[in-house]
Amino acid sequence: MNNSKLIRLIQHFSKTELNQLKTFINSPFFNKNKNVQKLMAFIESYAPCYNDQLFTYENAFAFIFKGQAFRKETVIKLFSKLLILTEQFIIHSRLKENDLMGKIELLKYYNQKNFTGYFQSTLKKTRQMQSALPIKNDDYIYRQLLIEHEYAFFLSLNSDDGTGDVNLQATNNSLDKFYIQRKLRYFCFMKNRERSVNHPFVYTFEKELEGFLQNSSLRNEPSVVIWWDAYLLLCNPNSLDHYKKLKLNLDKYASEISLADKRTLYTYLENTAKFVFKDFFEELYTLYKLQIEQQIIYKNNYLVPVVFKNIVTVALRLKEFGWASDFIKTHRNKIFPEHKEKDDIYFLCLAMLHFEQGAFETALDVLNQTKMTNLYIKLEERRLRLKIYYEMDFQMLFEDSINSFRKFLSEHRSEIVKYYLEANRNFINIINYLSKTTRYDDRRKIKLSNMITETVVLPEEIWIREKIKSIFG
Repeated sequence: MNNSKLIRLIQHFSKTELNQLKTFINSPFFNKNKNVQKLMAFIESYAPCYNDQLFTYENAFAFIFKGQAFRKETVIKLFSKLLILTEQFIIHSRLKENDLMGKIELLKYYNQKNFTGYFQSTLKKTRQMQSALPIKNDDYIYRQLLIEHEYAFFLSLNSDDGTGDVNLQATNNSLDKFYIQRKLRYFCFMKNRERSVNHPFVYTFEKELEGFLQNSSLRNEPSVVIWWDAYLLLCNPNSLDHYKKLKLNLDKYASEISLADKRTLYTYLENTAKFVFKDFFEELYTLYKLQIEQQIIYKNNYLVPVVFKNIVTVALRLKEFGWASDFIKTHRNKIFPEHKEKDDIYFLCLAMLHFEQGAFETALDVLNQTKMTNLYIKLEERRLRLKIYYEMDFQMLFEDSINSFRKFLSEHRSEIVKYYLEANRNFINIINYLSKTTRYDDRRKIKLSNMITETVVLPEEIWIREKIKSIFG
């Protein structure tokens, strides 16, 4: 029962949201079915986990229909009704939170009913609310378009004396602004997507848009400036000028950009830093610290596991051990709770920290504290174990782990993306060859160098090169 769509949805509700949903369900305006209200009460009693062994359809039926014979289909129907009401509650709540969209719907109503005075007073309030907002993202621009459209419609019905444009020019300009900003945004999404997938995107009206912007006042609009700068950088990832310009304008227009957009745009800087800077880890470290300080990197106050690990990896690469240690401790509970791999990431990063500090036994102890569940984190754990065994000269454990790792890759080859499968096989082959290499074996040294050069993707390449250097000087 806890795998039903309704329960999976409610599981993400906060305590406040759950109380609001209960009030919504118990309101006769929205729901007159008493059995649905009872079902809501039953479900609420098992919050927030809903994984108690008594949380069953049978017990739900018994709670609602005391003394009657169990009929599962009856409970299923009530679940469906409650799901519909829950989705209506979500819509109602989102409209309530976005008062401006509610005002625009009110403008539409007054227009349809021809309530001239009500329309004008509501329009004035709506414009005031809109102009007071600091964030000028595409949601803002879209609302502005809707407001201008409703005003044009109002004038065409009430003030069209055959002169003037009845707000058509303002509506058209708002449409241009919305279209161009949204178009640039999707150009960026597409261009960034090309980095990870082989898909032939078609950038319709790209040249026309570029030509239009050269002579348009819209080129000075912050929302257009930001996304145009981002697109130019993604098209020219090696350009220091485009990189600096986007970074500068992100700071310049920070108060007008939503947090979600900032996260996306800073990701573009992160993705291109390695093409622009020789010591790009320094730049990444700066970008991450800036986003942490300004609360940009968080989504609903949480971090996704991969971002957590990326931040730790960069700090360790720069040997910022104190900062990394503090980050790991203070941000463990900031990893998204619903991500099953949150503990995996925490223990992996903690082990990485101890490893980089040379505390190999402690790193091994940390890895032994947990059983990794995420397949790709298991790959990283196994690579780290091999590095630890190599550093501690645990030859038997090293060889056993080599064989075990190969077997693991073979058993899971259908689940692992081919790119990662090949990368980990490359790592195993090279570290195994490295472990059998001695200081005076120049032939193996040349062979190792060739293996690395010929390998397209090699995890832990920096560490492997350091070990080769330590052997041969």
